[in-house]
Amino acid sequence: MQALSTEIKYICWNCGRVFEPEHLGIMKSIRCPYCNARIIVKARTSVVRIIKAL
Repeated sequence: MQALSTEIKYICWNCGRVFEPEHLGIMKSIRCPYCNARIIVKARTSVVRIIKAL
């Protein structure tokens, strides 16, 4: 069994930079620390899960 990574990363919708949640804690509101945009999305993991059909 493979261990899942618990690292959460965010991507700015405007500039496309990837950053960690620690950078969000610096500011009062949720904004990109690089371009100050307010649209932030969670990055998808590269882990693929295979589930058996019932």
